[in-house]
Amino acid sequence: MHSTGDRTDIRHLLDSERLEKKQAETKAAELQEELVHTRSQATQLQDAVSKVGKLPHTHTQATHITHLLFSLQLEEKDTEIADMKETIFELEDEVEQHRAVKLHDNLIISDLENSIKKLHDQKYDMEKEIKTLQRKLREESAEWRQFQADLQTAVVIANDIKSEAQEEIGDLRRRLQEAQEKNEKMNKELDELKKQNGPFT
Repeated sequence: MHSTGDRTDIRHLLDSERLEKKQAETKAAELQEELVHTRSQATQLQDAVSKVGKLPHTHTQATHITHLLFSLQLEEKDTEIADMKETIFELEDEVEQHRAVKLHDNLIISDLENSIKKLHDQKYDMEKEIKTLQRKLREESAEWRQFQADLQTAVVIANDIKSEAQEEIGDLRRRLQEAQEKNEKMNKELDELKKQNGPFT
């Protein structure tokens, strides 16, 4: 936004310098025409003076004075024209300086615009990367929560299996003990039968 204002100010300044230069050139042209006209009058006056060389002395002095006045006017016009030419030269120099400044400013503005574009591109890439990371984080969080839920379920199942296994082990131990006791009882009964019947011959 600020660069647009600077361009407008520089444009107005250049337009003003061009207008002043044009006015100065117009004034110089007018002075040049006036100088040509004045020199023409001076030439005509000199011709008139040469023709009245035999007139009385007082008239000759008046003519001489008039000639001097015209000469002074010519010198003044020459001075004015020289000043106007100098002014035109200075204005042209200022215009060139403003053009150089404008060119430099345009280069700076172009560099800034390129930098801004790069920053926008970097911002876009970073936002895209952030969105990707956020999506990945959500997915990993969901996976982690699912893993925790599955692990908890597995622990519960393992505890149930452990409890069932312990119950089965206890039941097997009880049945084994009963079988052992029954076996011992049968062995005793067998021994008693042997004793009662005696040895077989």
